Amino acid sequence: MRTARDMAKSYYQHFNQQSEIMLEEAKCLCKKALFLVKTTKQEYYLELTEGADMHDMWNFHKWTNGKWVYTSPALSKGDGEEPAVTHSDKCNLLRTTLFPPNHS
Repeated sequence: MRTARDMAKSYYQHFNQQSEIMLEEAKCLCKKALFLVKTTKQEYYLELTEGADMHDMWNFHKWTNGKWVYTSPALSKGDGEEPAVTHSDKCNLLRTTLFPPNHS
């Protein structure tokens, strides 16, 4: 596809007009590429949904919400201590760091 497009550009640079044959070839290759991408995606997601278990099935709806969810990195507790990895450990660490208990 890229080669056909480059050839069409080269033809235009040499002859100051577009080659209809080369343009049609580039359009045809682009359509083929898009069709292959579409069918490959369709086959992938069909295979993924057919092989899903009960746990995976409930997560498929997240594909359509348009946002990505990232796992937050481990938080350091200080020198020589294991980092906070689980959600509850992170919450406890942030609570004690940001809101220390009052000793009054």
